[in-house]
Amino acid sequence: MTNAPQAGSPSDVFISYAILDNSPLGGSTEGWVSRFHNDLVIKLSELMGERVKVWRDAKLGGSDLLEETIVRQFPMLKALVSVVSPRYLRSEWCVREVGEFEKATAATGGVKVNEKSRFFKVVKTPFAAQEVPPSLVELFNSVLGFDFFEIDPASGRPREFSEEYGQEARRKYFARLYDVAYDLSQLLKLMRTHPLAGARPSEAPRSGKTVYLALTASDLQAQREQVRRELVERGHAVLPDSPLPMIGEEFEAAVRACLERCDLAIHLVGERYGIVPENASQSLGELQNQLAAAATGKPGYSRLIWLPKGLSPQDPRQVAFVERLQRDAEAQRGAELIQDVLEKLKEVMLDKLTPPPPPVSPVKPDPQRPPLLYLICDQVDELRVDPLEDFFFDQGAEVSRSRFEGDEAAISQAHRQVLQLCDAVLIYYGAASRAWVDVKLMDVLQAPGYGRTAPPRAQAVALAPPDNRDKQRFRTRTAEVIRLPEPLSAESLRPFLQQFLTPR
Repeated sequence: MTNAPQAGSPSDVFISYAILDNSPLGGSTEGWVSRFHNDLVIKLSELMGERVKVWRDAKLGGSDLLEETIVRQFPMLKALVSVVSPRYLRSEWCVREVGEFEKATAATGGVKVNEKSRFFKVVKTPFAAQEVPPSLVELFNSVLGFDFFEIDPASGRPREFSEEYGQEARRKYFARLYDVAYDLSQLLKLMRTHPLAGARPSEAPRSGKTVYLALTASDLQAQREQVRRELVERGHAVLPDSPLPMIGEEFEAAVRACLERCDLAIHLVGERYGIVPENASQSLGELQNQLAAAATGKPGYSRLIWLPKGLSPQDPRQVAFVERLQRDAEAQRGAELIQDVLEKLKEVMLDKLTPPPPPVSPVKPDPQRPPLLYLICDQVDELRVDPLEDFFFDQGAEVSRSRFEGDEAAISQAHRQVLQLCDAVLIYYGAASRAWVDVKLMDVLQAPGYGRTAPPRAQAVALAPPDNRDKQRFRTRTAEVIRLPEPLSAESLRPFLQQFLTPR
């Protein structure tokens, strides 16, 4: 894997690196670049379903000339992966490798193919913007890159993703490696349909939508990467796809340009206030929220704002920003505010990006089948509803329960199907939140959109232990409210049962 391929055997990917970045640490026999190379080949080949040719110059030395054998391969390369560090940017030969690759791509359609860059910037060690040689500034600014490090919020020092620094660093290394491999696999698959040639390929239609995923402060960078990964894997384009300028007016103009192209804007807001651009008085997070709110009204455009459950910022600026997001209608304009775990954000996000189902033909109930009860519960109450299921089944009802296995799309589809067919709905309000109950009641109200010709014959919310103020105050005009005693009594459920067990 490490030697240049033989003539007539072109490689797919070339790894450019500085020899100092491949020095083994802690008695290891393998350097960081060697490990990255081997791991990338394995993961990339898995994603492609076949062996992918990835190579680098294993004989690289500080005084080596750029070998002609390397340069001859560049016109046939599909991608260049640069392992960037301060040493890399000071190496004449590393800089020349990038320059030669740029020259080669000019004759084969350019560095980008259908907006996908053939240049991959893997940042092993952070560097200052002024360290980038003038010849590379434009190319480096055209891609976001993959950071294999994070900044320690306490000390401000970078922590590299390497197994020498513990299991958590190792886990983050493999997560980021997957990002590189996945994006490379998408490029290589695209270039199979657009072979290297002198003409630039025409724009291919996208299968997904375009999402503006707002830049975050350092405390939510990992969560942002998770969301980005999920979006990309589902075929959506994610903006910004290149670094944004850090001067206030230029930053705002770049964000507006991105938002013009987007169907959805997503904002992740955490504990830290984050970077304030030059000539600005507000953080990146605040500025992006204001600009995205101003874009509200564009056809087909919506927003999501996510605040982690239990968020408690200490910076007074962030405290004020979070309070505005929670209370100020202008800050929330056009947005759905989600204060929950990250998985809830993903669920809502994917629901918004999923095309609406085709119109459903009305379904008439079969009078010969037993009445169907839909017993809806949160996963935390899954075991607690067993006695209810047993009771209704023993009384002659068919019982369908909430499902939690499978992907979100399958679970949502099953939920809609049962709402379409059931004769009665019972929402179990136990350890779940009031907000969860409200969402389920709304689902019941929307059931005619799934093809129902009439509402369920009975619908109720069963209030179960533990007791709290929300339950004591719970009232609704859309469903009957049943207060379940402890221990459970059949008599408390019998009036509800009779509403849908009686003959039609």
